[in-house]
Amino acid sequence: MPVIAALADVHTATGDTRCWEEILAPAARSDALLLGGDFIRSGDYGGLERFLRVVHALALPTVAVLGNHDFSSERGIPVTTALVQAGVTLLTARAPVWRPPAECLRLTGLVVAGVPGQGGGFTDADETRHHRLAAVAHRQSQALHAGLAGIAHARWRIVLTHYAPCVATIAGVAPPRRPLAGSRALEEVVDHHRPEWAIHGHAHPGPAEGRTRGGVAVRNVALPLTGRVTLLPLCWPTR
Repeated sequence: MPVIAALADVHTATGDTRCWEEILAPAARSDALLLGGDFIRSGDYGGLERFLRVVHALALPTVAVLGNHDFSSERGIPVTTALVQAGVTLLTARAPVWRPPAECLRLTGLVVAGVPGQGGGFTDADETRHHRLAAVAHRQSQALHAGLAGIAHARWRIVLTHYAPCVATIAGVAPPRRPLAGSRALEEVVDHHRPEWAIHGHAHPGPAEGRTRGGVAVRNVALPLTGRVTLLPLCWPTR
């Protein structure tokens, strides 16, 4: 069965001395790499190229979404350019679906749908208090829904976002900030389409594993939480 490697929130920066070869080493046992955003830290692009060189050397099909830090400077354009030049496929609200190349036989039947997402919270009160974020989250979720609707018959479907699609994997976030870590709108889309996995980052305190209210498996792959890339084996779907 295929194995997916996933990682988010690497937050590269000038002077970063982390050993990306070591952090990404388990990905050598996978068939594809999913990156959940926040490649930089608040406009500092100094360490991004070194990280992406290691990603490129893995020679894996690699798919990504942007995170809030990536958008914080120049609307995410420098990060987008660097990712594309490194051979990474970027998922956006305008292009939310990725299918593996035909030559990747072990990935036949896998499709990834993704958008960055947004915060906004998981209750009516959250959405009222953070109504601007919630409005963005709803638009992002509508794009994800449209993408998933077109791949309903895929053998394996994975959702990739930066923000969390459930409360369970952001429980470690301080309560006042929890509504900023994910949204009910994302969760509703995930529960409607029931992918094999929903993968996200952003919530550094974790926990790493959880489920949506509808029971879909969710993994928080933020590097500050996991310490290295996460491997997720795909099993035969039961649906």
